[in-house]
Amino acid sequence: LIQAGTSSLVSQRTNRSKYRMETPLLTTVPGSQRSIAPASTIKASWITTTVNLTKAFVGASSFEVPWAFAQAGLVGSIMGILAVALVSTHGLCTLARCSALLLADTTSYGQPPSYPSLGAAALGQPGHLMAWFGLGAMTLGVCGSYVTLISTTLADLTGWSSKLWVLLVFPPLVATSCIRRMNNLRFTSAFGTMALVAAVAVTTYDAAVNEPDRNENLLELPLVELDTFPLFIGNIGFLYLISTAILPIAQSMHEPARFDSAFTASVVFVTILNLSFGIFAWYRFGGSACKIDDHHVGAALGCVQSNVLKNLEPGVVTRAVKALVVVDIINTCAIFTFPMNEALTGALLGEGTGRLHYWKGNALRAIVIASISAIAYFLPFFPLLTGLTGGLGNNILGLILPPVFYFRLQLKRGYWKRSLGSYVGGTKGTDTPEQQGSVWELVSLAGVLCFGLAFLGLTLFSFGKAIWDQLDH
Repeated sequence: LIQAGTSSLVSQRTNRSKYRMETPLLTTVPGSQRSIAPASTIKASWITTTVNLTKAFVGASSFEVPWAFAQAGLVGSIMGILAVALVSTHGLCTLARCSALLLADTTSYGQPPSYPSLGAAALGQPGHLMAWFGLGAMTLGVCGSYVTLISTTLADLTGWSSKLWVLLVFPPLVATSCIRRMNNLRFTSAFGTMALVAAVAVTTYDAAVNEPDRNENLLELPLVELDTFPLFIGNIGFLYLISTAILPIAQSMHEPARFDSAFTASVVFVTILNLSFGIFAWYRFGGSACKIDDHHVGAALGCVQSNVLKNLEPGVVTRAVKALVVVDIINTCAIFTFPMNEALTGALLGEGTGRLHYWKGNALRAIVIASISAIAYFLPFFPLLTGLTGGLGNNILGLILPPVFYFRLQLKRGYWKRSLGSYVGGTKGTDTPEQQGSVWELVSLAGVLCFGLAFLGLTLFSFGKAIWDQLDH
């Protein structure tokens, strides 16, 4: 019931009616990256698509937004989040157009294409491998970040070591990953959404009533923090580049031509929400960022923690909220690893039935969870993992590959040759509005690609150095 940009192998395995992706009512899972499960065969309206996109944006990664804002400063965070929102809108809408191009080719594609199948159609085997690399990096990074959040939250609740909790949550993570039908998790998904809403509400209330002693006003916060700005941009990329949600949501829309406007409406709402929550919590919890290895909790720390739930005042409500968030994130990991598990099962084990094949599949799923747990065990730095993932896997799938794939797919259709003529080997036509528009379209694609490449280099260097410093420390 899930497709989140998996390989064509998964598409072939899910070509049964129960796995068709044609629905507007989606089972969404908290987190900046979500897998989407269809619930019926009715196409989605514009409003439903906008709501589903908004649900995909808002999740557990929002708890690090106040800390990320402290890394950029007041003006830096506002300008940075607007820039990332703008570029991600272009990149992810371009990804949706790639899907539409293949869906229009009804002679070759009888069902919604997956991300690797987009890469194969655009660039052949290299494109297929690049898409798989991005999916692998994103899956391991996102789920590794969430296991880190689970373990550190449980450590706050119990006083036990976070590394011990990584080992203790390994069995339930494996058990949930062995679920073959994701509709079995639909009730916990809805429950998780309510848990996140409750967590944000409690955090906002605590920020409003538990302001630490301080004299400066909002406008006296640091305006720009250049030294730590890369830590901000990586985490915001993690929040906005929801590439795995784009294909299923766009493919389920009744009027695909209106996807861009639905996405824009969702981005505007989410950006206003993130700016309001991030700046408010950052200011009220102290106006500065706590150190990554600071494990203190409470509202009077004088700084905002990388996981803002640590700034909540200890009490029954806080403990309940944290416990609910943990349950939700375990559910998130199960759904998020589902496409990768299915793809690996198909590639390594093939189609099969029987008890032996079933348990081989379970063993493969356990290996995936073990890899994710190893990342959380040896790199227990939630904001650094999310930032690195935002600049690596999420960035590759959301900003780097979409313009490349789109250019190649349109080139095969003769789109650039008709519009640009001799620039791509054809006969240059007259200077028509269509040609002029396509030139700017090409420039915009190049701009998004360059932004993605610069983003990749910046985050690999800055987050790699930050993780190394933490390990060395």
